[in-house]
Amino acid sequence: MAEDNSGTPSNNPTDVTIDRLFNRLRSELLDYRASAITWWLTAMAIILTLFTFVAILGGYLAISRFQELETEARRYIKSMKEEGESGLGQLEQMLREAREFTSEDAGDPNKVGRVGKAIQGVEGSPMATPLDLAIADALDLQLASKTNEAIEKWRSIANVAEGVDNQLAARAWYSIGYLSQYEHTEEDEEKRWQQTIAAYNEAVRLKADYFQVYVNRGNAYAALGRLEDAIADFSSAIVLSPNDYGPYLNRGHARRDLNLIVDARKDFESAIRLAR
Repeated sequence: MAEDNSGTPSNNPTDVTIDRLFNRLRSELLDYRASAITWWLTAMAIILTLFTFVAILGGYLAISRFQELETEARRYIKSMKEEGESGLGQLEQMLREAREFTSEDAGDPNKVGRVGKAIQGVEGSPMATPLDLAIADALDLQLASKTNEAIEKWRSIANVAEGVDNQLAARAWYSIGYLSQYEHTEEDEEKRWQQTIAAYNEAVRLKADYFQVYVNRGNAYAALGRLEDAIADFSSAIVLSPNDYGPYLNRGHARRDLNLIVDARKDFESAIRLAR
């Protein structure tokens, strides 16, 4: 019921109608606002859902692409690693050929040919270290009969390798000793033999079981008339390689020169037996 200005309910039909219309409009307005708010909330939810979907889709695509890139990178790295290992294996084989080549092999055309190819391979390898290249250079000079230059190159290798690769350093001193003994002249023969022995001493210091060094140093001692020292070295070589006839033969000659006939005969018999 409508009220008049004093607060008393009004019985006027017009006022009642107005109140009803007012209440109806207010209800419709509230319903409209609620509907609008619901619509906007729904729209925002849809938009947020779309954004979330797009973000998830983008993330999925990004992860998928990242995984593809990672797979490609792993495949590339594996390929490069295999290629590197293959190249490194070839380099190691060439270096092995170079390091195992000794001056005694210079008379073997097959070994000379192999080491020549190894030298070229090492010099052309991008993975070769400065020390590898120095070895190839020393052998190249040696094969070219540039003995003095080869000796100096081996000397630098020995100095650099000692403490890092003593076996290589011993190999370098062995080469110095071997090359020095063939540079002798009548004028300074004793001096040259002393230099040869000094190089072999360094090789034995670094590699105590160096069979060929004992044989060669024994020959150098014998050339200087130091027969007892020669016999000691030949005996050391025999201990290291008892089935090699060479040290027996050399020791037999040294013992014969010292007039140790019985011992010399035993050495010659052993040499003949092993040489058969």
